Amino acid sequence: MAVDEKLRIDQFPQFYQEARLNYAENILANKSNGIAVKYMDESTLRTPRSVTWRELNEMVRQAADAMQSTGLCEGDTVVVIGGNSIKSLTLLLAAASLGALFCSFNTDLGEKTEYLYNGKRHSIAQRIFKIFSAIEKFDRIEMICYEDALNNLALSPDAGLALVNWSDFINRGIGRPLVFKQVLFNYPLVIGWTLWNISLGALFCGSTLILYDGSPFYPSPSRFLQSVFATGVTAFGAGPRYFEELRNASIDSVSTGAILTTSLSLWIAKFFGPVCQVSMSVGTELCGSFVHGTKALPTWPGQITVKALGLDVDVFSPDGHALEAGQMGELIPGVWTHGDLIKIDPRTNGLIILGRSDGVLNPNGVRFGSSEIYAVLEQHFSASIKDSLCVGQQRQERDLHERVILFVKFSSSQSEQSRSQLKDRIRQKIAEDLSRRHVPHFILEADSIPYNANGKKMETQVKSILNRGKDALLSMKVSDAEKASLELFVKFFNIEGLSSKSEKSANNSKSSGAKL
Repeated sequence: MAVDEKLRIDQFPQFYQEARLNYAENILANKSNGIAVKYMDESTLRTPRSVTWRELNEMVRQAADAMQSTGLCEGDTVVVIGGNSIKSLTLLLAAASLGALFCSFNTDLGEKTEYLYNGKRHSIAQRIFKIFSAIEKFDRIEMICYEDALNNLALSPDAGLALVNWSDFINRGIGRPLVFKQVLFNYPLVIGWTLWNISLGALFCGSTLILYDGSPFYPSPSRFLQSVFATGVTAFGAGPRYFEELRNASIDSVSTGAILTTSLSLWIAKFFGPVCQVSMSVGTELCGSFVHGTKALPTWPGQITVKALGLDVDVFSPDGHALEAGQMGELIPGVWTHGDLIKIDPRTNGLIILGRSDGVLNPNGVRFGSSEIYAVLEQHFSASIKDSLCVGQQRQERDLHERVILFVKFSSSQSEQSRSQLKDRIRQKIAEDLSRRHVPHFILEADSIPYNANGKKMETQVKSILNRGKDALLSMKVSDAEKASLELFVKFFNIEGLSSKSEKSANNSKSSGAKL
């Protein structure tokens, strides 16, 4: 039996309990001289290096051999702070071959204590060693460095660091053959960034995987894309924000990617040709998607094509009832609350993601997602507005109802007068394309829009600050850079005190009678 279907959604199922397999063995079954991986960084964009399947097998064998010489075995843990590189891939497969748990952190940091990003070198050595010195450690723990960091660091003898260079680590091997530990189907293997793990799945198909470690805008957006496409890539994945940046930079060559809005989807089709656009709603918990694209069916702009095969996905109302097509609700696979606000187009059966359900806007009982506002701005004001963020505010004991706050970052070419006129046009277009009840209560200017490390707008955090003020910011577990970007929004907790700098929508001004 594959799985016990009588289990509830909150009970973790055991799939194929009698089966035994090894992740790395299935990837490395190919031992040919075909190309398995092409990898490059900012310094080798025009000269990517290739690794054959036979060479990849040998690289993994050497790393696994060295790991075994340190005493590493099934159930142990390998932690890697590494880039999207061939070494990170090698370490993952080597750890998996032994049945060890592989944990990756911040794959965009680069695979060295000093890394290159956007043409600049950054050192994270002191930060890594400080954390390593502070954490609780077990027997046989040591740190392997891809470069000799000791020359640049003044480490005290009692720092508790067992520091080993990469070459010395590999030389510990004694020539052991590559043997794959057979583990349970549900065996924990990887803790790390979901999309990196998903992209490695291309190797299961025998596809050549392209690894790039660096900025996607270096040395320029167009030259980066030229270098990527020169590798012969046939599938290219990136987030919507990346494509928005390309559109703002007037780039006219790209491939496929994850598309969320209608206007962005149409722009890709216009400038990048008739490529298959695959958009998806991904779940970190399952390292996969509940709804995604397919080449077998038409893809409609701004829509996700199909529900994932074998998944019972539906749209629920707040009171837990399935909704008809065209109605907005929560994306529910089985009865798992995924956190996406969604509706199904009754004409195409396509799925439209409207935003995160924890960021649902609900002014006067009208529920809608922030993406509906963003879509209007992208369609009509992309040349005038560089970025935006839309959240709700309802402060305890102060606000009877939630009101919608729209922050916009204008392009530098907009004068003060034109910005004021632009706000009026935004209100008008939102009312025309959506409804008057969608019009934001306030449209405010922001110098920058906060994003997290994964490139997602920090709507939930900004909403929390608008509702709870400084206390909300102090309680957040975010990076220093993220906290600095969120600090700019603390002043809007007492939004009434910003009357000289704020404008209230004429629509809501008339209906509520409130003054600014």
